[in-house]
Amino acid sequence: MVLMVGSLVVALLVLFWLWSILKTTFQTALLVAIVVFALQWLTGLGPLEVMGAIRQQIVDQFIERKPDRPPESGKSLRFGREYPVVF
Repeated sequence: MVLMVGSLVVALLVLFWLWSILKTTFQTALLVAIVVFALQWLTGLGPLEVMGAIRQQIVDQFIERKPDRPPESGKSLRFGREYPVVF
């Protein structure tokens, strides 16, 4: 009997914890949706323009990244004969 009551208490605690997480998740999702729709309405930008801007930022930062500074010609180490490593 004690084991059954204990398992029921644990099950209820897990249920309330899960309900709390789901409630917070839905509130956050609703808030994000409201902000996105408000910005969309205020600026007139559609989802294609927003995704295009995000895609362009990703391409600019990660794919076509230029080096921060040019390599210095006097400080190179050679590993093998063909591949110089510049620090």
